[in-house]
Parts: sequence; C-alpha cells; structure tokens
Amino acid sequence: TLTVQLAESSHTFASYRERWEAEVGPVVRPILERGLSVSAVDYLNAQQTIAGFRTRFAEVFTQCDALLAPSTPCPAPPIGQELSLIHI
Repeated sequence: TLTVQLAESSHTFASYRERWEAEVGPVVRPILERGLSVSAVDYLNAQQTIAGFRTRFAEVFTQCDALLAPSTPCPAPPIGQELSLIHI
C-alpha cells in the first residue's frame, strides 16, 4: 500500500536526510517528508492489508496463470513531455 511505500522510502533515506533535503526536487521532497509522519499503527495496519492481498492473490492464481493490469496509476506522459506530476 502507499502507506508502506511512503514509510519505507523515508526509512531508506533517513540517514541521508541532510543530503536529500538539499538535493531532492520539489516533487519528491514532500513524498519523503510525508513518509516520516506514518505512524507505527498505520504501518502495521497496511502490512496486514498486504498480507490479505497476498492470500487473495494466491487463491486467484489457483484458477489462472496470469493477471493483466495497468502498471501505473495514470497514463504515460506524451512523448516529449519531460515531467508528469502524480498527486498522492
């Protein structure tokens, strides 16, 4: 879930915080800062949600060999466009 992704990204960069605060752009900085505020309860609830998804997917794959789905939550930017903002 997004909660886990935010928390784990911020955890990964925590030891480099002084550096990334100076070097990370205005799109990524708020994402990393948001991850620093994820509570332990929210993180553990999200991990339980993920465990439930794994169980359900395992059940689905007993009946099929592949699951096709979009790989991103939004369309790709047009060719030539350098930046695509995703608001979370």
